[in-house]
Amino acid sequence: MRIRICNVPGCTNKHSARGYCPRCYQRYVRHGNPTYLVATDYDHAVVERAVAGNWNGRMTQAERDETIRRLHRRGLTDRLIANHLDIGTSGVCMARYRLNLPANQAPVGDRSGRAA
Repeated sequence: MRIRICNVPGCTNKHSARGYCPRCYQRYVRHGNPTYLVATDYDHAVVERAVAGNWNGRMTQAERDETIRRLHRRGLTDRLIANHLDIGTSGVCMARYRLNLPANQAPVGDRSGRAA
């Protein structure tokens, strides 16, 4: 007897219902898409491009949170992260609070935000 695998590209789990494994079938039932990423999953390529400043498209909340986490780790303040992602500072502050990240202090010196 031949074991059938899930029809979703890249999934190697055993077939269960309608050509999908249990996980992919649940995604299909709940979201209408068997490849739907759950709220905690994110596309690593999108996050890398956003951190590098080469992303101007839409991001999921998980992708935005991971991008904010990485930019925060680099020492950027809320305002700099907001400018980098083209979102409001309150959105960055709320995400930082949700992620339990302390506020980064502004560097000593010129606080005008203008280039030197």
